[in-house]
Amino acid sequence: MLIIGVVSAITIPAVINEFQHQHYLTALKKAYSILQQAENNIYVDYGVNSVYLCGGNDSYCLGDIYKEYLKPLSTEKYVPNTNPEKCMTVLFNLSEKHYCVVTADGLMYNFDMESSSATSHTAFIIVDINGTKKPNIYGKDIYMFAIKNNKIVPYYNDSFSCKNGKGESYSNFNCAYEYLTKNSAK
Repeated sequence: MLIIGVVSAITIPAVINEFQHQHYLTALKKAYSILQQAENNIYVDYGVNSVYLCGGNDSYCLGDIYKEYLKPLSTEKYVPNTNPEKCMTVLFNLSEKHYCVVTADGLMYNFDMESSSATSHTAFIIVDINGTKKPNIYGKDIYMFAIKNNKIVPYYNDSFSCKNGKGESYSNFNCAYEYLTKNSAK
């Protein structure tokens, strides 16, 4: 009995962690699919990519466009980190205005329109796959996407990595890319 107890104490936490990771990965895939479908519908309805419809740093515009396709439970126009109960904490320019959409399935989308010009359009969508519930850690339940070439893509930047939710938030900005394109993270 003692041996069984020791083996159980060692293996049960690992099994629970793997189950939780698979649950998060499923929710991440769902959010990715929802965003891609929304972007496709925006393109069909407007004839252009969503970022071409908004000016630089106009996150409210981007959020207003997307909310029509996400069936929101609630929306919040806010300055980051001012009300984490309504929308997640972000790490970029903290004085920028963002647009947060919470859907009935508990997913939380944070729209951040960075810049728009005749030749370049940059926007990010940060997704918290379980809303304001903990752990609220990049690489665990918070992931980044970018809008590029008429589609949503998992965020990737050579300067960042994915440490599976461990370490600094910046160390996990590439986790959506790692999990969705390589599907190798644990």
